[in-house]
Amino acid sequence: MDPVEPGLEVNGYDAVANVISAFRLIPEIAFRIFCKHGLGRMDRDGKFVPDPRPWWPMENYLAALFDISEAVGPSKTLAIGKRIPENAALPANMHGIHSLFEAIDVAYHLNHRKNGKLMFDVATGRMTEGIGHYIYEPHPDENRITIVCENPYPCDVDRGILLGFALRFEPHAFVEHVRPASCRKKGAAKCVYSITW
Repeated sequence: MDPVEPGLEVNGYDAVANVISAFRLIPEIAFRIFCKHGLGRMDRDGKFVPDPRPWWPMENYLAALFDISEAVGPSKTLAIGKRIPENAALPANMHGIHSLFEAIDVAYHLNHRKNGKLMFDVATGRMTEGIGHYIYEPHPDENRITIVCENPYPCDVDRGILLGFALRFEPHAFVEHVRPASCRKKGAAKCVYSITW
């Protein structure tokens, strides 16, 4: 994991909800890793208590995600990503798969803060840089979209996020990693995914 800029935060409530819902059967792994990175603690009864702050340091959350990914593998990491659309703040007026993915970068920035301010200002349309992007590439006359993920999150989390969002509008959606030899897992700056339905 590359270091992130100081002052970056992720929505803490949603972060813990996504991971815990993906770990229904074995939540102890996630709890232990969250505690290791200062994102919660175990109480006297052995129950996990998440960090109560509404916003968590992004560096800590990313480190926890990478540790979780290493501990449980790509399929469980994909399951975490797939849960994120259930809790993520979205721009208004989503009416189909294309409008959703046109706005995915805005949604991403709405769920992060920099120096205490949301990274997308709904009133002005201004986006703050520092966390990378999700780049939407439509394919006219095809049931296909390409998304370029150039951000610090694990590849399998992004693949799960894209699948979770796509399934909101297309129940037969499928997400495929394009050019897996050029992947962030292998040191690349970005991953490219094809969404079909």
